[in-house]
Amino acid sequence: MMAPGPLHEPSVPAFPGRDMFRGRTFHSAQWDHDFEVTGKRIAVIGTGASAVQFVPQIAEQAEQVTVFQRTPHWIVPKPDRPLSPAAHRVSRYLPGAQRLYRWAIYWGYESSTPAFMNPELMRRRGGGGAGASASSGSRPPIASQPHSRPARV
Repeated sequence: MMAPGPLHEPSVPAFPGRDMFRGRTFHSAQWDHDFEVTGKRIAVIGTGASAVQFVPQIAEQAEQVTVFQRTPHWIVPKPDRPLSPAAHRVSRYLPGAQRLYRWAIYWGYESSTPAFMNPELMRRRGGGGAGASASSGSRPPIASQPHSRPARV
């Protein structure tokens, strides 16, 4: 198995006012384990795989967590369905049927890649989600959404 880690170098965006901020800053790839989040107002820039993991965790202790993102993630329907008894029989008794079915699912999803790269194509394809509001050929400004600590019962 290869795991070259092309994203191991943290990318910190340049934005106006960054150099004037007086609080503690660090990239999630270089987490500052001495930083105490309890009761703090925290800003997170980006919504990648790391943010998906740590934002819910710090939101439990922080006073407020505000997430800034440039392009929202696409949300498309996941066509899960139970297989019929006939489909089970075909998979069991027809060699290669299950592999062919999985191949069709894989390439069906892979064929949507150009639509994800061009929001106008995604809108025509019927994709949904917050990203559907992005204009074709341009990057929307960074947007934010504050998340307050969930109420404790």
